[in-house]
Amino acid sequence: MSLVMLTRDLNGAWVYEPRLLWVRGAKFSTMYPGGLFGAATFFVPHDGRTLLQLRAGYEVRMYEGLVECWRGVVTDLEEHRQGTAVTCVGHWGGLLGVRSWNKRWADDRIGEEVWGVDPSVTAAVKVTYDRYNRLRITPKNVAFGLSEFAQLVYRMPTGQTVKRVTLNYDFQEAAQVWEMVLYNVTAGGVVWSLTASGTGSRDDTLATPTQSLYLRFISRAAQTPPADGTIYGQVSSVMVYSETGTIDLTAVAGDVSGHVTELSADEQLIAANGYGLAPFITDYQEFLSSILERAAAFGDSSQNPWAVGVRAGQLASDDKPVLFAEQQPSLTTAPFYEISLREAEVGVRRNMSDVFNWIVVQYRNSQGDTIVTTPDDDATLTDADSAAKFGRRDAVLDLDFSSLAQAKNYARRFLAKYKNPTYAITSPVRVRGRVKLVGGGYVPASLVQAGKTVRITDFLEDLSGTGLVMLVTSTTYDDQNKTVEVGFGEVDPLQVAVVQRRVAGGGGEGARR
Repeated sequence: MSLVMLTRDLNGAWVYEPRLLWVRGAKFSTMYPGGLFGAATFFVPHDGRTLLQLRAGYEVRMYEGLVECWRGVVTDLEEHRQGTAVTCVGHWGGLLGVRSWNKRWADDRIGEEVWGVDPSVTAAVKVTYDRYNRLRITPKNVAFGLSEFAQLVYRMPTGQTVKRVTLNYDFQEAAQVWEMVLYNVTAGGVVWSLTASGTGSRDDTLATPTQSLYLRFISRAAQTPPADGTIYGQVSSVMVYSETGTIDLTAVAGDVSGHVTELSADEQLIAANGYGLAPFITDYQEFLSSILERAAAFGDSSQNPWAVGVRAGQLASDDKPVLFAEQQPSLTTAPFYEISLREAEVGVRRNMSDVFNWIVVQYRNSQGDTIVTTPDDDATLTDADSAAKFGRRDAVLDLDFSSLAQAKNYARRFLAKYKNPTYAITSPVRVRGRVKLVGGGYVPASLVQAGKTVRITDFLEDLSGTGLVMLVTSTTYDDQNKTVEVGFGEVDPLQVAVVQRRVAGGGGEGARR
């Protein structure tokens, strides 16, 4: 076997297991986006009466010479008389796919699940609470004593704090004496206070982060308000942040990297994105891989698709696996690998059925209402040239909680991807020994990875003069035969669990994975 294997225990200490030198039948995979390393299996021959120094959770590394070609953790061990069959999974699935987090980067919800009524305060039942696109507290036509108040309470999940709050306010006290306050529970002090009727906006970064906020409406005299609703305190367009910087893919990936101690502290592979994701929250305890996929699925402001995953830590200063966030490779720039159809003996299919040029996008706002936007509302959601060539072809995109700007960005990116026919390789390509590099030379089959681009040099419908370029989305390496099976294609820009694509008139709904 050409591969060299090393292993470390749960504490990160190297484990000397000489029988890993005799491994047989090693196979491993890579995938993109997400990954980069997928599943791996191998068999360690040894006397079944002896103990193999390998346990579930141990880290396994595979090297081709000095280059690390796979890294992950042991998930299953199957003992036989002749040895042990070992199953592993890369850190994307074995670490980020099994760890969950409940974090609200930017939360614009105003429902009772986040802004709850405090029933313990003196005036809790003396007011009405209005949540129609706002948080309004209106006193009833009953007597209020001096300093009696009602309040709504916002609480972050355990371990999280509010660091910034933005909102619009509308405070009306008429001829009476009232006060509206945003109160920092941890600091025991007022973030802001209103004592005179008026409207405006607030953007407050808290000097002392807090897990809880109170929105109070206080009577500053013994008084009875009128029943006509002219006295009230209201906030709208509320956004509660657990971080103070821009909430984008770069920030989310950086926070996840810092949250998981098993990942490298080096963040050089987390590229700058800059496309704002607010609002962006977890679905309660959400798996870290799902959080990252959702954040990456929004792409950037130029509608470019992005990818996230975990790479080998060979170049990291702390030798830990490194989280990456990057723009997916462009198919219009110089490709990485090169093959011909004669070598691979595969076919290329042009997908005319996947042409869509009139995009409808629907999403849920902070109230849970479904909002629908069509090309009739925004002309950038359709392409006249594509419609002239292929006829109008509709697609409906369903998003979970989002904003109008984010929803439109999704739709434009989908349109850019599918307004013209796409191409697909009809079967995986199996290459033995080595694969040619575009710049010259060859790379061993074990080092061929997903996330690179490949030029098909002799595709008959080549219009660019450089061959059809495809993205490698999966590889499976078999060390016994020294072959790599490569899967090609372009990744759906809406590759995220909460986003599903429905084709109008298609009679169903399916997720594009």
